[in-house]
Amino acid sequence: MAASIWTNIVLWALLGMCKGNLPTVFSSEGQKVTLPCHRTSTNCSTTVWNYGSDKTIEIVAHGMVRHNLADSRTNRLKVESNCSLTILNVKPADAGQYNCRVYNSQLAYNDSFVFLTVLNITSSQLKPETLTCSLQFCTKHINKDMKLTWLNDDGSDLMQDTRYNIIQTRCHSTLTVTLNQSDHNRKWTCQLTVDGRLESSASYITTLSGRDSSPPIYTHAGQHQHSPILLHYILIL
Repeated sequence: MAASIWTNIVLWALLGMCKGNLPTVFSSEGQKVTLPCHRTSTNCSTTVWNYGSDKTIEIVAHGMVRHNLADSRTNRLKVESNCSLTILNVKPADAGQYNCRVYNSQLAYNDSFVFLTVLNITSSQLKPETLTCSLQFCTKHINKDMKLTWLNDDGSDLMQDTRYNIIQTRCHSTLTVTLNQSDHNRKWTCQLTVDGRLESSASYITTLSGRDSSPPIYTHAGQHQHSPILLHYILIL
């Protein structure tokens, strides 16, 4: 029993040290994204997908999407032939830590972890208009140079225009502007670059009739996945 407890402590310590290097998939709301699963098995019936870090939720069991999930996630999940997990119509609530666990016949298993971050835009619907661009699940464990940039219709950086008040942090960027007639049906774009490389973007279109704004339009500008870190766990019986 003591050996088992000590082994678990060591394994969790190793996991904590590796978190800073966990692979991260960057997406935007409304897109389709596929999370990789590092495995040696050719049969997905031995595969389990878990979501969450502090409190995990089993979303795939024996290679099949669970149908008793509390939200609408069930209809948006799909297990691919290589056991990777595809999420359709990505939502901000999907952001977080995912774990693909593959068992073998000796009840040992391999874990591969991956972070999913989701870019989205929200509007205050007030005067002056404030748009907030947020990267969901933007944690300190993501050791990358991330930057959010607001762009004009012509692709120029709005930070260079004194008309706009932009407040910038690593994970959030707010754009405040008093709308005029030229802003009718105008598209405001928030772009995410990671280590100088474009990863995703989200756009929001403002309309002046009745001061209502159309729903955000999300675009994805190329997704770069990295091979997940493989952590070996052995169940001690």
